[in-house]
Amino acid sequence: MALEHRPVWDFIVTYDGTEYPLDLNELTKREEILCRKKTALDRQEFVRGFLEDDPEATLFGVWLALRRAGVEVPLDDVDLPTFGDWVRLADEAAATEWLREQTETADEVDPTPATEATV
Repeated sequence: MALEHRPVWDFIVTYDGTEYPLDLNELTKREEILCRKKTALDRQEFVRGFLEDDPEATLFGVWLALRRAGVEVPLDDVDLPTFGDWVRLADEAAATEWLREQTETADEVDPTPATEATV
């Protein structure tokens, strides 16, 4: 069973003037192990950290994008400016639509627990 593709986890990373795809939906177990070994972050910490601009998660994400593209560079050599336009959504329209759908689905669910009527 394939998991839903979340466009909000699908990025384009610009590094040294070249764009590299980074789809966190496609994270593999081997990549999770590498992340843990190189950063001590588990999968959830890495993804959350990347989305929240945690420096360690960010640099691992950029290194992962480079590695997936066949660019061999040590993680310790990867660096980025703290502020800049080095990452963007791969498909902003799809991400916006996905978020809208998630909001609509959440609005359809009644959060109040069902109770039995008392007489």
